[in-house]
Amino acid sequence: MNKQAIKAKLYRYIDLTHERDQIAEQIRRLEAIAYTPGAPAKSGLPRKAAVSDPTGDRASRLINLREDYAAKLDQAVQAITEIEQLIGTLSDPVERRLIRCRYIEGKTWEQVCIEMNYSWRQVHRIHGRVLEKLARADDGIEWHS
Repeated sequence: MNKQAIKAKLYRYIDLTHERDQIAEQIRRLEAIAYTPGAPAKSGLPRKAAVSDPTGDRASRLINLREDYAAKLDQAVQAITEIEQLIGTLSDPVERRLIRCRYIEGKTWEQVCIEMNYSWRQVHRIHGRVLEKLARADDGIEWHS
């Protein structure tokens, strides 16, 4: 994999964590809805006897939606885990810190330089070296797609 592809993979981390959190919140909302009784119809009109099960239908739809969300959540968590494994291949804590500052925490290059107390040039030199290492490491890792 080339450096651009590695950067693209790393940049996905923040979006994936936001997506993971949103999906988890949606699942919580669905579960809250599932345990809330439905409001009875108050149209004032007489009802005819029907063989429908609105509560069962509602529960079935909620279960299907929850399963869809759970599958998407699993995909997001798997992608995050793969990025974490890739970062974990770096043995130098300075390199891991730089990658985490930039791609995991979403800091600007200026913020990374200040936090690490390195010049712009040093940070970019380390970054370039790290991308090369990550590209080589990514080629050697078998991902679960």
